[in-house]
Amino acid sequence: MFNKLQWRDRPFELGGGRQGVYTFANGWEVSVVGGARGLYGNGRTSFEVAIFRPNGEFYKDVLGWRSRQQVSAIMRRVAKYNAE
Repeated sequence: MFNKLQWRDRPFELGGGRQGVYTFANGWEVSVVGGARGLYGNGRTSFEVAIFRPNGEFYKDVLGWRSRQQVSAIMRRVAKYNAE
């Protein structure tokens, strides 16, 4: 699922890092970042993941230092969450 993320450079907000976002049919969204100072991932082999509810609220805490495979596993779980 990692390849479904829509990537963009975030030079201002993340100091040169990158962000990938995917919104699921159930309304939940996953934001994956890395590659900038202060983020929990280098943007190449490790990433920081945030999950957002359909109403835009942040869900729990960020998950840092996740591999591409771990990000894909998180995305598969989020895809099964109930819409709110």
